[in-house]
Amino acid sequence: MTSTLPQNAVHQHQFASPVVTEQSVEVVDVSSNQIVQAIGRIKIRGDVIPTEWFQCPLLKTKPDSKGGTPKTNTNAVLILANIVYWYTPTEIRDESTDKVMGWKKKFKADKLQKSYQAWADHFGLTKKQVRSAVDFLRARGLITTELRDVATATVMRLTNVLFIEPVLETILDKHIVRSISV
Repeated sequence: MTSTLPQNAVHQHQFASPVVTEQSVEVVDVSSNQIVQAIGRIKIRGDVIPTEWFQCPLLKTKPDSKGGTPKTNTNAVLILANIVYWYTPTEIRDESTDKVMGWKKKFKADKLQKSYQAWADHFGLTKKQVRSAVDFLRARGLITTELRDVATATVMRLTNVLFIEPVLETILDKHIVRSISV
């Protein structure tokens, strides 16, 4: 099925995409494909999941009792990607020069505070599935969790608030994130 975009959806920008071959990198003109051009202009935000995570042994389940093949724990991958997103700093830019002035964290406390229910709502999972995924990540040394009592601005006291932190050494050591420049 072919779809076309309205003429005003495609600007005069020319896009070229590298095609990687064993010998070299070849530049291919994609200007004839309006959909590729339009998607190329979308500013994608949010969680990014490296495709390598789906092959990473640390993110796979153990074989079942019948000797089945380990499968990627996709829910754990989603949760880990979201944790990495929240721990990825945000650029602070000067409005007039657009120069990067520094970086800031996305969350308020010293660690990320997320509830199982918040992730369940975000990803369309059950609270039990989220808890299982978090337990999976913690058991593999990819994250730490901490329950704290927190006082709110309205002087209400919340108990057992979940705080999460990625374990960078494990993530780097196990090659889960292969493209990090340290």
